[in-house]
Amino acid sequence: MLSDDVFRSRLLATIESLRYFVPSVADVARSEENSGQGFWKVTMTPHTLGACPIELMLHGTQRYDMMIAGETYEDREISTLDLFIPLMEAISEGRVVERTWISLTTGAKVGRETIVTLGNGTRWQDGSGLQAVHGQEENLRWEDRHFLPYRR
Repeated sequence: MLSDDVFRSRLLATIESLRYFVPSVADVARSEENSGQGFWKVTMTPHTLGACPIELMLHGTQRYDMMIAGETYEDREISTLDLFIPLMEAISEGRVVERTWISLTTGAKVGRETIVTLGNGTRWQDGSGLQAVHGQEENLRWEDRHFLPYRR
């Protein structure tokens, strides 16, 4: 973790970078920005049907919350503030997959994860119910939902 002063300074720089990025998709997505005591939030809702909406909330506590395509990821540690611009760019460019894991035996959905491929080829991914998936992959199948870019 960074000291509070260093983190606050870098957080403000990241917020300014995000404020610079958001207007670059203003013609293809509706955006909304809010801030309050200890947080800053941006929401981007694409005009293109099949593109991925995102809500990102950065907290002064070195944590973040995010909602990608309806999946909520709360109280995640900010390991680096350098993640958020590439993440927003990748989402707006349609490099998002929502993977649903399904039991071959019962047909029940056992887990879901969101995978965002960043511009440098690395991935941000997270999911719910994935503890049931690990070690059981041979008994499962997955279905991927791919999202469209905001600008087509």
